[in-house]
Amino acid sequence: MKDRITSAKIDHATGRALPSDMEYRGKGQYRARKRIAGGERIHQTFSSA
Repeated sequence: MKDRITSAKIDHATGRALPSDMEYRGKGQYRARKRIAGGERIHQTFSSA
């Protein structure tokens, strides 16, 4: 069984490391998060990194 934290930081389509604010969620799902003013975080899901 793979370590979820490590495998979430690798782009499974290319085998390269993802940017620090992106994570792999499963087949064809990537999530980006960004901190904005006031300490809030925004999350968005995409089909490609």
